[in-house]
Amino acid sequence: LYILSSVQMNILSKAFLSVREFIQAYCDSFQFKRYDPSREHIFLDCGSNLGQGAKWFSKFFKPSVFKYYFIEPNPQCLEALTELIHSNLFHGRDHVIIQKALSIADGFIDLFGVTILSDRNEPSLGCSINKDHNSGVDCKNIDHSISVACISFGKLLRSLAENNPNAIIIVKMDIESAEYKVLENILMSGDAALINYIYIEFHSQFMSDDKQKYYSILEKN
Repeated sequence: LYILSSVQMNILSKAFLSVREFIQAYCDSFQFKRYDPSREHIFLDCGSNLGQGAKWFSKFFKPSVFKYYFIEPNPQCLEALTELIHSNLFHGRDHVIIQKALSIADGFIDLFGVTILSDRNEPSLGCSINKDHNSGVDCKNIDHSISVACISFGKLLRSLAENNPNAIIIVKMDIESAEYKVLENILMSGDAALINYIYIEFHSQFMSDDKQKYYSILEKN
C-alpha cells in the first residue's frame, strides 16, 4: 500500500485479485458507510471489461448512492455492460457507459489484442493501448488491433469536479498497462487531487522480461 498524502490517495498495487481480501477488510471499515447527502458520490470504473470489478466494489460503494461511470474501449464488452447497468444490481440511477480508452488526451488510439469473436461468442479480454502489454494478448500484431476513441482522464476529472462541486470521487483503475502514462499525467497536472480514493492494478509483472524492471521502477515512483 502506497500512500500519497499530498493528494490523500491510496494505491493498491499488483494484481487486483491477489489483494482482494485486503481490499475487503479495508472497505468493511470504510468511511462511506455514512453518506453525505449534500455531496455527489461518483465511482469511475476505469477498464470495466465485463463489469466484474464494478460488481464486486458495488458491495461497498452502493450503486443507489454512487453514480457509476463504466469506461471501456473494447466494443466486445459493450453488450455485457449495457445488460449490467439495466440489471437489478445497478437499476435505479443513471449510470453511464463511456466507450473510450482512458488516456492522456482526447482523440483516437490503437487498441491491441482484439480478435474476431469465436463461435462461442467470447469477447477479447485484456486488450491494451500499450504495445508493451504482454498478459496473454498479442499487442505486437497489428492485425489484432482496432482504432478506438480515447479520453483524457485529467479532462474527465476536471469536468466531473466542475459539474459536481465537492463531489466524492472513487476510482478503480485496471487499464491493462495504460495506467503508467495516465497516472504520471494527472500527478504532474495536479488533477490527481480531485480523486478521494483510487484502487489500481499495476501490470509490470505481465511485461516481457526486458520491460519488467522499467515498469517496476515506474510503479515505485
